[in-house]
Amino acid sequence: MAPTLLIQARAGAAKTTTLALRLAEAWSRGAAPADCLVLTATEAACDAFREALVAVGMPGEAVQRFRIETFENFAATILLGLEDGAKVPRRLGPEELRETVWQAVRQVAEQEDERWPEDIEYPSEGDSVFVAEFLDNMLWLKGTLKLQLDAPEGALTPDDALEMGQRYMTLRTLRAYERLRAGGHPDRPAFRGPFDATYDLARRLLLDREDGIATPAPGWPARLRVLLVDEMHDMNEAMYQVLLHLLAGRSTFFTGVGDADQVIHAAAGADAAFMDCRIDRDTRRSTEFLPLSASFRFGPTLARAAARFIDKRLDAGGETATKLTVASYTDETDCAAQLLDALKAGRKAAPRNAAGLAVLLRHDHHSIAIENALVHGGIAYRTRGLESYLLRPEVLLVRCLLAIATRDFASLEGRDTLSRLVLAFMLFCGTRFDEDPERPEAGQAVLMAEALRDFAGNAENLPLFLQNHVLRKAEPGVARRLRAALAVVAGAADGESVFDRFLDALDMPWFIAQALVRPERRAGALRHLAGLRALAAHYPDTRSFFGHLNETAVRQAGMKRSGAITLASAAAVKGLEFREVFLPFLEQGEFPYEQGRKADEANLFYVAITRARQSLRLFVHAVRPSEFVAQAGLKLPD
Repeated sequence: MAPTLLIQARAGAAKTTTLALRLAEAWSRGAAPADCLVLTATEAACDAFREALVAVGMPGEAVQRFRIETFENFAATILLGLEDGAKVPRRLGPEELRETVWQAVRQVAEQEDERWPEDIEYPSEGDSVFVAEFLDNMLWLKGTLKLQLDAPEGALTPDDALEMGQRYMTLRTLRAYERLRAGGHPDRPAFRGPFDATYDLARRLLLDREDGIATPAPGWPARLRVLLVDEMHDMNEAMYQVLLHLLAGRSTFFTGVGDADQVIHAAAGADAAFMDCRIDRDTRRSTEFLPLSASFRFGPTLARAAARFIDKRLDAGGETATKLTVASYTDETDCAAQLLDALKAGRKAAPRNAAGLAVLLRHDHHSIAIENALVHGGIAYRTRGLESYLLRPEVLLVRCLLAIATRDFASLEGRDTLSRLVLAFMLFCGTRFDEDPERPEAGQAVLMAEALRDFAGNAENLPLFLQNHVLRKAEPGVARRLRAALAVVAGAADGESVFDRFLDALDMPWFIAQALVRPERRAGALRHLAGLRALAAHYPDTRSFFGHLNETAVRQAGMKRSGAITLASAAAVKGLEFREVFLPFLEQGEFPYEQGRKADEANLFYVAITRARQSLRLFVHAVRPSEFVAQAGLKLPD
C-alpha cells in the first residue's frame, strides 16, 4: 500500500470515520499510541475525531492515549521543549495586540534612514480600521510564510510588497511588530498571538532545512508509524512545513483527508491546493489520490441541493431520507418563535435524542432572541463556538451596573461570571489593578486572580470594586458615563422604565468604539445592546427587566446539559454532524455577510447545510432572502 494516501471527499463521505478506522486498525495490529499522531486545523475537528474512534469501537480509555491535537497545540508543545519549558504568554484577541501594533507603527515612524518614505502611509493614532486590517494581513502573511519563502534577502522594498499584494507600510510594521514580539530574549518570544506557535515552529524548521530533517526536540515523535491529518483543506503553508518535517521518516504511513469546498480559514492562508500533487513532489513518496463523491450522511434531497450550490457532483450513498424544509419569517421575533416550535416538535419526535438537534448561526448576536425563547420554553442548550449573550463583555458591563444600582447580585455569584465581568471592565474601562513594587512577578493576571478570591461567593463586593478599582483610576470620559448611568437607575421612581435612558447615559457605542478593534465585532456588540433594548420594551419597568435577565441567567445555569440541544456558530461545527439542523436568519447581508469574503461565506453555508442527517430546516427572510437559498435551487414557500 502507498505510504501516502490523500482522500479528496465531499461532505458526509465518512472522511473522519475513514481516518478513525485507519488508526483503529493500526492500534489493533499493535501500533503504540506514542508512534501515532493525528493533526487537525481546529479543536472541533479533534473532538469529532475522538467521537469517531469511539463510534468505530475503540475503547474510550484507549482513545485518550492517542495524540490527537491541532497543529497549533502540537507546535506549542514542541516549542515548550525547545524553550526550556518556559510558558510563553498568549495574547489571542485583537484588543490584546493593539498596543503592540501601535508600538510597531511608532518604531517605523522613528526610522530616520527609511529609503522609501514616500511609500509609507502612516495611520492616525488609534485608527482601529488600520489595526484590524494589519492583523488580518499579518495572519495571512504568517500562514503563507510569504516573508520567509518569497521575500528576497536584505531590506524589503515597495516592489516586494506589491508582488505580495501588500502595502509597504504593512510589511515594515510587521517587521517591527515581530521584533517587539521577540522581546529581546534569545530563546523564546515575549508573547504569542493567534497561530503564532505554528508560525514560530515552521520558521525554526525552515532554518533546519539544510540538514533535511527537523531538529530533535522534546515532544517530537521519535518513531512515527502513523500520521493522519483531518480537515486537510484548511492547511496553510506553515502547517505544511510542519507536516513535511514529520514525514521525514520514510516508514511513516500518512493519510490526509479534506474537501475543497469546506475551506473557511482562507484568511489564515488555508488552501485546498495542499490536497493536490505538491506533497508528492516535495516528499518524493509514492502518493495515491482517492476521490470520494458520495455522501453517507444525508439523502438525495439534500445531496441535490448541496451539489447545485457548489456546482459539483455529490451523490447520496446511503439510505437516509433527509427532509429539507424552507420556512419564511418576517422579523427576528417571528424567526425565533418559528424556530422554538420546530425545536419542540423535534424533541417530541425523539425525546431521548434531543442532543441530536443543532441550531447553527452565522452571527453571535442572533442568539439573543433564540436563547430567551429556549430558556422560557424550557429547552436546555449548550453553546459551541460562541458564548451565551448574557456572558458577552458589553452585556456583562450593563448587567453589573444594573446590579450595583439595584443591589441585586443574584445572577453574578459564579466565579466564572465574576471573572468575565472583571475582564469586561478591563476591556471597556481600561481597569487595571495596583501593582506592588515588592512583587514584580505579580502581573495583572495574578492580581486579578487575587481580586476574584475576594469576590468568591460574595458579589456584593462589586460596588467596592467599581469604586476602588474602576472609577478611582478611570479616564474622565469613562467615569462620567458610568456615574451618569448609575444615577439614572438610582433616581428612577418605582415602576418606571428607564432602561433606554440608562443606556443613553452610559453611551455604550462610545465604549465600543474605544475598546473594540474589528468592525464586525463592533457591529455585533451594538446589535447585542439593540437586542437588550428591544427585550426591555416588553417589561413595565427596569427592575422587572433586570429581574428577567437574572432569572434567565439562573435558569440557564441550572438547566441540565444532558440531552441539551446545540446552539453553535456554523464555523464551529465543521467535521460534526447532527440528526436535525436548523439554520435561521438567512437574510441577504446577514448570511452571506455583506462585509465577508464571498467565497468564505459560500463555503461556510455549504458546511452548515451538510451537517444534517435526517432533517434540515432553513428559515429565510420573506423580503430579503439570502441569495444562497436560490443558489441551492430552493424556493420560499408560497
